[in-house]
Amino acid sequence: MKRIILFTMCFAFAFTNLNAQDYNQVIFTGEGGSDAWEDPENWRRGGDPTLPGVPESGDDILIDGYSVYFNGLGSIPLSQEYGTLELRFGAHLFTQGDFNLTGDFIVDASSTFEVIVQDIDLFKKVTCSYFSFVGKLNLIFLGYAPQIGDSFQVIEGEHQFCPSTSPYENFNTDFETILTAQCGADGYGLSVEVLGINYTTSTSWDGEGNDSDWDNPANWDPNGVPTANSRVIINKPGAGGYVRTKGAGVTVVKNIILGANNTLEINGDLLVDKFVSVNKGATFLWQGGKIYSNDSNNQSGITAYGNIILDGPGTKELDTNFYMISYFEDINHNQGDLNINDGYVRMFNYNSYNINGDDISIGYTSGDRHELTISVVSQLKKTAGTGSSSINLTTFINYGDIISESGTLVINGDLQTGEFEEYIDGQLVEYIGSYGGSGNVQFPEGFVLDGEIAPGSSPGILTVVGDLTTSSEATFEIEIDGTIAGTQYDQVLVTENAILEGEVIVTLGYLPANDASFEILTSTAISICNLPETVSASFSGTPYTFTVECFNNSVYLNGPGATLSNSENILDELTIYPNPAINVLNIKSSLISKGNWQLINQLGQVVKASIFEADEINIFVNDLETGLYFFKIEDENLDATVTKRIVISN
Repeated sequence: MKRIILFTMCFAFAFTNLNAQDYNQVIFTGEGGSDAWEDPENWRRGGDPTLPGVPESGDDILIDGYSVYFNGLGSIPLSQEYGTLELRFGAHLFTQGDFNLTGDFIVDASSTFEVIVQDIDLFKKVTCSYFSFVGKLNLIFLGYAPQIGDSFQVIEGEHQFCPSTSPYENFNTDFETILTAQCGADGYGLSVEVLGINYTTSTSWDGEGNDSDWDNPANWDPNGVPTANSRVIINKPGAGGYVRTKGAGVTVVKNIILGANNTLEINGDLLVDKFVSVNKGATFLWQGGKIYSNDSNNQSGITAYGNIILDGPGTKELDTNFYMISYFEDINHNQGDLNINDGYVRMFNYNSYNINGDDISIGYTSGDRHELTISVVSQLKKTAGTGSSSINLTTFINYGDIISESGTLVINGDLQTGEFEEYIDGQLVEYIGSYGGSGNVQFPEGFVLDGEIAPGSSPGILTVVGDLTTSSEATFEIEIDGTIAGTQYDQVLVTENAILEGEVIVTLGYLPANDASFEILTSTAISICNLPETVSASFSGTPYTFTVECFNNSVYLNGPGATLSNSENILDELTIYPNPAINVLNIKSSLISKGNWQLINQLGQVVKASIFEADEINIFVNDLETGLYFFKIEDENLDATVTKRIVISN
């Protein structure tokens, strides 16, 4: 016990002596006339009136009796590490950002630390060596309705002194919570737990009407259907509640918070003055109707950390500059069209906008702003269906991945490939939009691809319907795990003309033979082929160099011992007639001894397939629709694959 007391006394003495003229300490003086952390005039280094400036990495920070607001929105580097942070003599620090301390965090009994909570596992915190916290800890729930038992560890570090565990009131707009703060039993961390919640100025769903009807007054507390000024909270604990609006008329509210395990089904028009917040674990099910606000200047919209599902055959519309932003969780678009008539949709943080079928359109019919943005590490993916779905917007920006796995993704309008860079642990990381999958994609007319093209799904064939034009900034990402195109190595198949520039990056999953050859792209025509002469890769530390060869409307990667590849020999010798074909397609080759062939349509579907074991085969095509097809043959003995364009005119 004596050791602990002695340590504490020494610690306090050492810290309180970090006063004026200690130039490693920055003191908040408020001389800038505001509470802003980011205002350099509010700070003095070592208390020296001639040395203003915001705290820098390694600084000790003292807030003595002032209220300070830290916005955490990027003006301070996210990885900034300070020394010690102390709040004393009635100080109040409200933070929208994290604090990383190499030293200690000290809050005396008269001071308050306030933290933003945006969802159950998305809140601001302090990471420190040790903490002594005997003040008040408030949580500001921002668009988030907690449930009893929710817990938030807002301080990470070894504890020396902890606050009282007595319950206390915590006030927020629309509701108040009863909280308790507790240090970890293992001596680490400080957490705040929700003991109770009271919906004060909001209209909350209790489901006592025993149905899912929004318009049943008995389902709400206080009883009565929400009005245009209502702040609605749907946050029934346990299994949650299910709320359904009617298809007729307009549902009008000020804002909606949708809590974990609760579902809101929208069947008609929804007029929202401010926002809809979809918490983690909640589901916003949009079956049809228009979602909009009264004023396009309101910046109204849907912010989701939970699930958004677009279902039902009805058309969905965003209007009056209404936004839909999804973080972490996917948006699943199962059926029906989405018209972004005046608004925007954005995907952030390792999630996906999934187009889960055919005949789905994302477009517009009116308005001024028609935007869809796929951010870094997010994606848009066509996941199912053998037909096509389309995107036609005036602004479609891809910083992440656009993937077609099934059927055809048709992109019209203005498609832009975004670029972004950031420093992570001192290293510059660059991101650029990519395009891939094992389905089909059609780019807008005149589109020049200057990002990455990554065919396949480890690996596979990406079919580009129409022309493919790449710039010198483009990169072909090719995975090679064996000798068979589509199943063991990546391939791009272009149905019309190709103009090819850029780099080629190869990832090897095995070490190819010295004379191996891989047909990585085939097209109806290649008018320009300006790719590097050689490409280097390695497998298990063994280097391997390919020669890049454009030949007969295909691009080959040839091993160092290959002169003219087996694929090129076959291509020269292979005879296909008639082309166009009407009833029967004849294939002749004296080189192929054991081959598997496929006839593939423009959607990437295999419509016929069999074995090539003779000098000549006859393929009956009278049952196929008129159009463009690809004849693909793989020979096991020659270790080669060839693809040729065929026209059928029935």
